[in-house]
Amino acid sequence: MPEGRYSAPANSATCLQVKAGDCAPRTLILRAPFFSRFDVGVTKRFRVRGRVNFELRGDLLNVFDNINFTVTDASRTPGTG
Repeated sequence: MPEGRYSAPANSATCLQVKAGDCAPRTLILRAPFFSRFDVGVTKRFRVRGRVNFELRGDLLNVFDNINFTVTDASRTPGTG
């Protein structure tokens, strides 16, 4: 008997998993929005003296303010309006 934490196979009383996927559902439907995010960075490096530099940097994260999640009502089924 294993001790401690481990990943157990998907066995049950009616199914004995021999290879991965034997006892798991055969179809999986994953619906998710397209993830997009645009980041912009600008850097200007100034030489001070010899090998010494001064660097000025600006970053804009999520430039277009895109929302990458949608809150939905779990009680509704798709296609019911």
